Amino acid sequence: RRVLFRSRFTIKEDGSVGDVEVVSSSGSSALDAVIVDTISKWRFSPATDSNGKPVASSKTEYIDFKN
Repeated sequence: RRVLFRSRFTIKEDGSVGDVEVVSSSGSSALDAVIVDTISKWRFSPATDSNGKPVASSKTEYIDFKN
């Protein structure tokens, strides 16, 4: 069985994640909640502007579960 999940979120200036949105559900609200909670804990190197100052950006993430 293959389960696809897609989310969109903001990477804040400090590299933390905010505003996680489910774009395409896994089909399980419980699994979606766990994925959103996990994504919320991720950390990134933030995008920077032309002066090297960190800026917020958005990202779409696709997660493909296979079993």
